[in-house]
Amino acid sequence: MKLQTLHCYIVKLLNRKQFNNSTIQQFNNFKVGFSLIEIMISMFLIAAFGVILASSSGSLLSRRRTDLTAIASKAATKEIEHTRNLAFTSVTSANNLACDAEFNQGDSKLPSCRIDKCVENYGGIPCTVDLNGNVNLKRVLITLSYNYQGKSRFVTMETLVTQGGL
Repeated sequence: MKLQTLHCYIVKLLNRKQFNNSTIQQFNNFKVGFSLIEIMISMFLIAAFGVILASSSGSLLSRRRTDLTAIASKAATKEIEHTRNLAFTSVTSANNLACDAEFNQGDSKLPSCRIDKCVENYGGIPCTVDLNGNVNLKRVLITLSYNYQGKSRFVTMETLVTQGGL
């Protein structure tokens, strides 16, 4: 379409006798399309946008992983506080506990969240044994596990619980 318009324009100019043969050959050599410089600039811009997109998506994935770790730490801390509020004799080991509902909803959802609680007597130190030989200090190890991108992730926290409280 553009080429036909150009030829019509040349014909009009020839009728007015304003061009010679060399000018006509310059118009005939006119090609429709993009120059090499234009193509290279557009390729550079596309590559730059691709790099920006790749780097931003990588940082989003990293942030999600960090957010899930922070949420898991908060859930493990909440379980530790729950354990500290129990009577000393009620502090026992438990496996495969469900995470609190707070951590299984909305943005704070931990996929396949499970808590393991390992409780053992923390003895051997003279001040941890009462007059009857009973240990009044327990070591509590909380391990929270969840899945992220098909891999199991773990957050482990440890605390000591005494018979007399903190």
